[in-house]
Amino acid sequence: MNLPACVRIEADDFRSRESLLKDGWEEVEVLETWQRIIGGEDYECARVVAWSGGDINRLAQIAIGGVQRHRMAVVDPVYDNWDHYMRWLIEARKTHAPVFVIGEPLMMGFIILRDGKIDLIRVTGNIIRDGRGTELVNRAMIYFRDRGVRTIRAGTQMTNEPAQRFYSKLGFTVVKRERTFHKDLD
Repeated sequence: MNLPACVRIEADDFRSRESLLKDGWEEVEVLETWQRIIGGEDYECARVVAWSGGDINRLAQIAIGGVQRHRMAVVDPVYDNWDHYMRWLIEARKTHAPVFVIGEPLMMGFIILRDGKIDLIRVTGNIIRDGRGTELVNRAMIYFRDRGVRTIRAGTQMTNEPAQRFYSKLGFTVVKRERTFHKDLD
């Protein structure tokens, strides 16, 4: 059970786009990469703890809930699929990617980090806009700063306006736009 192959190209590279479509790749989103410099200030994240590796099903429930709240313009069945999130979370656990949660054991939100970026962040619907998402990002900035990383990156779909407002509020700016294509190679 592997994740589909993923290719990203610059958003305005229409020649490559046409070639990928002809080769059977499915365009699933336009992704924006956001970035900010990690400062030396104290970041509030008292409610955030390292994930114990426990209830992976709860993390997948939170992830699916986030997709259902912020549907993409092009609905990608891969990202609206329980198995996809389970594979993503299992892969994070296998590769020892840092995962931080809010409210363990109940878990109301989580963030997965990888290579100086936020790989996935989600909070449950009942705590959106109460500062816990900010705490998760703050914890990520502390984690990366402690390891000598000077900037943090995050990606979101160009159609996800709540996420765009969230990252903008936290001082992130858009540095790149890419088209994402998936293809099942199994």
